[in-house]
Amino acid sequence: MATDLKELIKRRYLLCLNTALTPRKIEISKDKFIIGSKEGSDLTLLNKGVEQNHAVIRISGNYCYLKIINPDGSTYVNKDRLINDERRALRSQDTISFGNVRYRYIEGLDTSHIV
Repeated sequence: MATDLKELIKRRYLLCLNTALTPRKIEISKDKFIIGSKEGSDLTLLNKGVEQNHAVIRISGNYCYLKIINPDGSTYVNKDRLINDERRALRSQDTISFGNVRYRYIEGLDTSHIV
C-alpha cells in the first residue's frame, strides 16, 4: 500500500544528555518553544548560565531555528557559542548546551499513525 506523504508528521525532540535530569526526552510541539529559568517556559532549566527568557526554538515550514533571547546566558550549538540576537538553523543530531545542560536535537518523520 502506498503511503500518502501528506500523512507523514515531522517530530522534533530535545534529548537530555545529562542523565541525572528528567524528563530526558522533550517534544518540541509548538511553533514557538521558549527555553529559560522562568516558570511557565516550555523547557524550564534552573541552573547557572540560563536566564529567565534565555532562548526560543522556532519552527518555520520544514526548518527549525534556535534564537537567543538573552545574550547574558550561555548557549552553544556543536561547541559554537551563540551571541546577541543570533539565530541558528538546527539539524538533527546537533548538540545544544544551555548553561551546563546539554541536549541533542533530533528530528524525523513519525509514521506510527499510518496503518
